[in-house]
Amino acid sequence: MLGVVLWRDKTDENALIWCEDHGDLAVCMRKGQAEQPSLHVGDCVQFDLALDADVRLARNPRIVQEQMYPDIADRLKTVTDTPKAAETRTGGNVVSFADVRARRSANQRSLQPA
Repeated sequence: MLGVVLWRDKTDENALIWCEDHGDLAVCMRKGQAEQPSLHVGDCVQFDLALDADVRLARNPRIVQEQMYPDIADRLKTVTDTPKAAETRTGGNVVSFADVRARRSANQRSLQPA
């Protein structure tokens, strides 16, 4: 699976990865894994996906391209902070999928490398 590192703990270097299938984020745990590469926010990585209970785990990460999307976390935060994102909610936790698909398509176009 391919993904982009959204967050990294600077102390133990655990990371959260946004997966290409747009499913749940994958957790990459580095504890005791010194041979793994050091991941940084924005790195495009390839990894083996495993499931532990309800948690997706990124195992055996390999960097495809360093800093491919260095500002991805900030860009995603900007998208979710806009009034348009709040308007797609129809009440409670129900979301209009047509609006989400349209936004996702627009966001994917905007995240293409320059």
